[in-house]
Amino acid sequence: MQNRHNKFSALILTFSLMLPTASYAGIETLLIGEQQGNCTIRVTHDATPSSMFGTLVFRSFVVIDSVHHPCAATKSHVRETLSKGIAQYIAYNNLKPITSIMVGKISHFPWIKSDWLNKSQSGSYEKMSRSDFNALVSSEAISEPFKTALNKNGLEFDGASCEKMQFYDNGHPMDALCWFKIKGS
Repeated sequence: MQNRHNKFSALILTFSLMLPTASYAGIETLLIGEQQGNCTIRVTHDATPSSMFGTLVFRSFVVIDSVHHPCAATKSHVRETLSKGIAQYIAYNNLKPITSIMVGKISHFPWIKSDWLNKSQSGSYEKMSRSDFNALVSSEAISEPFKTALNKNGLEFDGASCEKMQFYDNGHPMDALCWFKIKGS
């Protein structure tokens, strides 16, 4: 049994050494990290070496017992921290051009979660298509702090792109993984 385990481990190691690591490993550059109460907010530039483009990643979290948990970044926290992060990105000369801001689970933003939860309790809806969902996330009520941070730094908002959409039983939106697209940066 031990011999079979050793052969399997050797096979895995051999295979992993044959993979070109540069095409799989991403490079993350911290642009800004701030504390807002217990919440840590970070904006990073992420790109793989083989890609022509990168993306900004907006994260807000609290660490409890060495585990990262999402925390509620307000509209003003998003506006301020993201604006500073974008300004840092622009100041760097060697980072790849960005095409989007990855925000992760859209329900982690309190103004969105409370609005959607209230609406989900007020009747039934027909489940949205992907394009309708993206249009909803692109709406001014949801995207305003992200648009403002982009515009303040001379970049232009180009809508939202979401995947893994989830809906309440009554068809109202619950969550999705989302990106805010940037026009020709």
